Amino acid sequence: MTEEPGRYPADGPLRDKVRFLVQVAGRAPSAHNAQPWACKLTGHELHVGRHDAYALDAGDPTRRQTALSLAMFVEAFVVAAHRWGIHARVTRTAQVPGDHTLAVLHLTECTPAGDSPLYRAIWQRHTERGPYAPLTKPSWLDSTALPHTGADAQLFPITDRKAVERIGALAGTGLATALSLPSLRRELAGLVHWHGEPALNGMAAEALLPGTERHDMPATEWFLEHADPTQAAEAVRTVYATAPGLVVVVATRADDPMAWCDAGRAAYRVLLRAAAEGLAHDIQAGPVEVPALAVRLATELESGWRPQVLLRIGHPLAPQHIHSVRRAVTLD
Repeated sequence: MTEEPGRYPADGPLRDKVRFLVQVAGRAPSAHNAQPWACKLTGHELHVGRHDAYALDAGDPTRRQTALSLAMFVEAFVVAAHRWGIHARVTRTAQVPGDHTLAVLHLTECTPAGDSPLYRAIWQRHTERGPYAPLTKPSWLDSTALPHTGADAQLFPITDRKAVERIGALAGTGLATALSLPSLRRELAGLVHWHGEPALNGMAAEALLPGTERHDMPATEWFLEHADPTQAAEAVRTVYATAPGLVVVVATRADDPMAWCDAGRAAYRVLLRAAAEGLAHDIQAGPVEVPALAVRLATELESGWRPQVLLRIGHPLAPQHIHSVRRAVTLD
């Protein structure tokens, strides 16, 4: 999906409007582009939660990455709904066993905000994992970049070069770990396809591992047999050491599903602001998800903050222009 999903049904019932908006929100990023969102409309409440058929297991044992992904979907919905005249008030929900809901959005009519750079950025946003040109901290990258959630999510731009190199080492180690664990490697392989092949979710191998060339074998098979953890880790470390763009960590005081929701919404708002300025981004989950690496990443921040999202923004030096595939979002 690279454009609006048809025409907004301004004169239609709420269900038709929400059906349109969840397709727009489906442009949000998710871990490995698994797109784990499930949506149910009850009256004027939209429940957003985990879709088991698209959730990660080996790669997301804590469900942190799923919660972050769902929160980005929620924030995309909030931005899109406001553009078309629906105010979406978000209530975070503490997940308990058997309850997959992350947030409930209470929908009321409001004056349409109209087209805006943030709304257009939902489509302009894209991932580039290669090197970026140098980038100084933008003036908008402060508390005003965050959604007004009343949460304690905080942005930490990392400008010290040595700190960026240390973080790059963590990112490389995290990727090597993911590619080395048999269960996680198999799960990732199931989400990999060659660029241009029909797919509903997952990643192009060429985008996941820049420099990869298409081979005359299924991408899943190639990934299982040939994806090199050491080589992939070194590529990430080199990018962080030589051409990282601007590294930003989104952190929270707490470390629970509510905090993950806050961090995901904050991170997505940063990605939209960056995309509106023509910047690409890259997210590395390893330093946040692997406990030993998360502890080390936290030492680069102020005391008391738990890193939740590690990302880079910048102008790609060698853009690939590989857009992520998307599935249609079902509204129950």
